Amino acid sequence: MKPRKLWSQLTKGTQRRKLGFYRKRGLSDAQIRSRYNSGTLGPQSAARGHAQTPERPARAARNPGKYQKYIAKHQPERVARISRRDLAYGNIEQKIGHYIKYSPQAVRNRVYNMMTDAEIEWTINADEDMIVGRAAANYGMRLFGDYRQSPWWYHRD
Repeated sequence: MKPRKLWSQLTKGTQRRKLGFYRKRGLSDAQIRSRYNSGTLGPQSAARGHAQTPERPARAARNPGKYQKYIAKHQPERVARISRRDLAYGNIEQKIGHYIKYSPQAVRNRVYNMMTDAEIEWTINADEDMIVGRAAANYGMRLFGDYRQSPWWYHRD
């Protein structure tokens, strides 16, 4: 991946769009410039108008939980192929995929190979705190057994 450009390297139009977007969220121009250059402004996809839609259609297929509405509207033939496990994996990816210790391979393995149907249904509707809480509660299982066998454990094995 290419390194992000500095604020001064952005075109005037891009600067104007980002300033408009983040001003609406209560940031001053100086805060926006500073946080953009330090990389702490957050994901830029929303500033580009892609908060709810993928920037590339292939990304919708990889993250069906996040882009359910987009898929239903733009790829209706794909809707029938989305399984409950895809939705559970997509929900976990969306809610905690930004965690430093998050391992997509470990989560994929657990969702597709370990979770029961009841666990899948719970995971589809779980929010971030619920998923992390289940993983943390199961982490306490280390005293009694192998906590890595928890279906919600999201660290590398």
